Amino acid sequence: YLINESINLGRGTIMFWFQPRWSGDDPVGQYTLFWLTMRGSQKYFAIHRSFNPQDPLALYMNLQWDSVIQTTTASHFHPGEWIHIALTWDKEQKNFSAYFDGDLVGTAVWPDVVEEADYIPETLKLGLYYQGEGEDSPINASYDELFIFDGPLSATEIGAYIEETSKE
Repeated sequence: YLINESINLGRGTIMFWFQPRWSGDDPVGQYTLFWLTMRGSQKYFAIHRSFNPQDPLALYMNLQWDSVIQTTTASHFHPGEWIHIALTWDKEQKNFSAYFDGDLVGTAVWPDVVEEADYIPETLKLGLYYQGEGEDSPINASYDELFIFDGPLSATEIGAYIEETSKE
């Protein structure tokens, strides 16, 4: 997917429904749920689910590794069940937050992002298993209702949307 250059990196919300179909037999590695690349190399905003043997259920999001949220996904991600993921950020408030099914699971400091070409959003990728340079393959999962807003939604707004569109 190509991204419109007008996406506001200062404030925003990304949210979507996600249904994993992985199991403990999946290979060890990095499963990317969402990846927004910038024009500059190594500048991106991403959500990953790791199959690290020491911490098999870690999920984090970052922008060029300047700031990270990491949380356990064991109580949130279940094969075959839909989960709503929402990510909000506000440069002026200096924070970004991650919500699973409307529950706040972590916050971190949103880094200053300069207004230069390196930080212009370029490509959106969904659902990849990282196998090395140029060797990504799809993960076993489904997506629905992906939204990108140019301002941060409140926890109440996210909760109301989840209640209205529940996948149960």
